[in-house]
Amino acid sequence: MVGRARQADADVSGRLTAALAEFGLGRDALQERLGGRSWKVLYSGLPHVLKLAADGWIDHLHNEARCLQDIAHREVGIGEQAFLVPYIEGHLLVAETLDEAGLRACLAPVHEAGYTFCDLRPSNVIVAAGQCHLIDWEFCTRTGTSIENMPSRPYSSGFTHPDLIWAKGVVDPRLDRFSMVRLQELLS
Repeated sequence: MVGRARQADADVSGRLTAALAEFGLGRDALQERLGGRSWKVLYSGLPHVLKLAADGWIDHLHNEARCLQDIAHREVGIGEQAFLVPYIEGHLLVAETLDEAGLRACLAPVHEAGYTFCDLRPSNVIVAAGQCHLIDWEFCTRTGTSIENMPSRPYSSGFTHPDLIWAKGVVDPRLDRFSMVRLQELLS
């Protein structure tokens, strides 16, 4: 088991080195690790998030980058196996910062664009200067898509709609509304 973990770390390290080089960055640009495949880096003197694709998830990464660019209107640099997006200085959603109207306003452009976020949970919402910002868009899916035909589905205990878990029906905003109600119940 330890051997597999070391191999996984080596694979991520190699992809990280390649991604840094692709964006013209050296290891000195790394500031902190944000998650399993995300790092805060300095790019052009400003903090950015560098996110790597998971094994076999290049399409998910490119979907996430396109959603950030087209729906969230974020400036995104898209590479072969990584993307770079400006870092949002803030904190994860907690009960004290739950602003239901702000969260609904954050989801509205997603739904208006014909998509459903599909993975709404506290760790995917950053609150900065009193505003909610969605992060981790990899499961954002076009509304009307058969859930059964999604290449992969999110599972966040307590927040994921049962239809996503059991691959029933189609993707639509009710999946996000379910998660929103769960957020309200758990954080209130």
